[in-house]
Amino acid sequence: MSFPLPLRQMISQCSPGYVLLVFLFSRMCFWGLALFQDVSFFDGMCVWDCHWYSQLATQGYDTHTHSNMANDAANWPFFPAFPFLMHLVQSVIPFSMKIIGVLLANVCMYFAILVSLRYLQKTREHPAKHFWVWLCCLGPFSFYFASGYSESLFWFLGCLAMLLWQHQNYIRAGCIAALLTATRFFGIFWPIAWGIELFCLMQFHAFKHLSQNPKKLFALCLGPLGLFCFIFYLYHHMGDGLAFVYAQKAWGRSNVPFWQDLQYSLQFWTDFGPLLNPEPATRYSFAFFNYIAIMGGFFSVWLASQKRFFEAAVALMLMVTVIKSGIIGVPRYMAGVPVFAFAFHDVANRFLPPLLRILLLAILFLFNFWLLSNWYDSAFFLV
Repeated sequence: MSFPLPLRQMISQCSPGYVLLVFLFSRMCFWGLALFQDVSFFDGMCVWDCHWYSQLATQGYDTHTHSNMANDAANWPFFPAFPFLMHLVQSVIPFSMKIIGVLLANVCMYFAILVSLRYLQKTREHPAKHFWVWLCCLGPFSFYFASGYSESLFWFLGCLAMLLWQHQNYIRAGCIAALLTATRFFGIFWPIAWGIELFCLMQFHAFKHLSQNPKKLFALCLGPLGLFCFIFYLYHHMGDGLAFVYAQKAWGRSNVPFWQDLQYSLQFWTDFGPLLNPEPATRYSFAFFNYIAIMGGFFSVWLASQKRFFEAAVALMLMVTVIKSGIIGVPRYMAGVPVFAFAFHDVANRFLPPLLRILLLAILFLFNFWLLSNWYDSAFFLV
């Protein structure tokens, strides 16, 4: 069977049309699994934090804590860029916030894949383009980017800032990084990692280099602006600019020193049984989080060994921050930052021939559908 020449070119070049076809196919698969589990697709994709984003987009930031058994929850930990976009879209399209959040996240992810593909082509000599597209669309935890979460917007802005920096469009990269820091706290890692990359490449000559390149210096200063604006707003709105940090205790963040929590978690390496519990709220496994954290550490070291200093710095800062806040967040936060996916692509592309990469994708797809089935059940280990 021979495809028409335009279609062959579209597939071989991984054109936007080809990416769109793969993307739509993946979402049809997600929709099909929702039907199989007798779950509404939009209800299934709008769980956990999606409700907080919807409430935030409708009512704005809380002035005091509410809900939860301890009455200590508030929407302060959720950064404003994504709910602000939801609010803007609803002013034009009169859909429910639940539907808008899911649709907006999927649109952002489609463009994130296009931008990340260009970044791979810019920074890698022979990227596995098809592997990358399918990994982004159907790989493990890809349903986070189909749900009403800010991960998709973060991927898009993060990859765009990285691409602009590679093209030496420093001011634009700094502006996008400012939006990134208004999307999620981890956005602050971008300007820090750019600085670390300069130091790794130039050592102490980096300071002289910045003094001679005011655009690059200005871009580094622009990066944290989104975070600073959010802190300033919270201070004037409810009197505490760091409320987004303190409110984390409502999500099970312990006051126990993180090394004690980590020491307890590291006692478990085989407790996978609870992941199969019939009650979704009891599906939890320290071993699941531990092994994924080990993968995150390996990918961080791998990126550093390949002299991808920016990506390695982002990965290492993410791992340290998440493990300090609670190991339960490792899978979601690793999936939500593109540098780990870049590292996974690099390792697979370097050590696996094309046929084994296809087999690996098939295994990852099955794993992702098992995760998605748990997501539709609101399993606790995916919160």
